[in-house]
Amino acid sequence: MPLVIFYVLAPVSLSLGLWLAFAAAFTLGVRAFVETGSVRYLDGAGMLLFGLLALYDAFIDRGATVIRTGMIVEAGLFAAALWSLWVRLPFTEQYLSQGTGTVWRTNVVLTTIWTIAFAVMAGANAAAVFIPTISPAWTAGAGLAALAAALTFTWYFTIRIDRRTGDTPVLGRR
Repeated sequence: MPLVIFYVLAPVSLSLGLWLAFAAAFTLGVRAFVETGSVRYLDGAGMLLFGLLALYDAFIDRGATVIRTGMIVEAGLFAAALWSLWVRLPFTEQYLSQGTGTVWRTNVVLTTIWTIAFAVMAGANAAAVFIPTISPAWTAGAGLAALAAALTFTWYFTIRIDRRTGDTPVLGRR
């Protein structure tokens, strides 16, 4: 949700988009912390990224562009998702395990899909930042396509999880 808030508001005002995305990430992070006693990976990454970028925009570089800032946010989310795979604690487990009994393998698949989506989004923005002939519209389209693909896959995949056992027929566990 903070990423969506950022991309909806940033074209109007980059500073407003960053601060409200930080507020959303902070709200989600604090809510999860109060309920579970820990901050989830993406909530923490969102707080850190949007908070630091909002401060950077406010006090250091008022001339930052939406595309460059988006590239940094998406690269940070990619790094957080990749880190969660590296330490064998997929970030989706923190969201899906609430009441579903999902298995670790399912969470690895979902986290991998989101990691790829964040990489595509960051790569598209990086291409627009470093190759001036690439249209920002192409970048936005690639980012939206990656986000839509990850959301669609997540929805399709999770509705097939057996709520009782956590098995996923797509992975051949039935």
